[in-house]
Amino acid sequence: MIRINYSGGIPLHHQTSNEYQLPGITGAIQWNGTSRCFEVSTGSGWQKIDNNITLDTTAEVTGILQWARVKMKEEAELKKLAESNATIKDLLSTIKNAQQQIKVVQTLIKDEVKV
Repeated sequence: MIRINYSGGIPLHHQTSNEYQLPGITGAIQWNGTSRCFEVSTGSGWQKIDNNITLDTTAEVTGILQWARVKMKEEAELKKLAESNATIKDLLSTIKNAQQQIKVVQTLIKDEVKV
């Protein structure tokens, strides 16, 4: 049995068995801790799977990622400012409370529409 742990960056793996017994099912997949590759059963042996993945993105996805990076940077800057500025800290708390109140009202509105 193989357990794969991932916490960002490169996945860490933990190999609990060196035995690669061939399953009777063609298409079964396993992680080979020795070669550090996924393998698929051909029914009579294991075939390595190419571990390289290529993702193509659209202009929309690229724009979303750029927006997310900007938002993350802004949030990190505000969080850092809040550590040394009580006014910023209070304002962020007010924003958080207002967002929670909005969610409550949204839930109530959705429930009204159902009734």
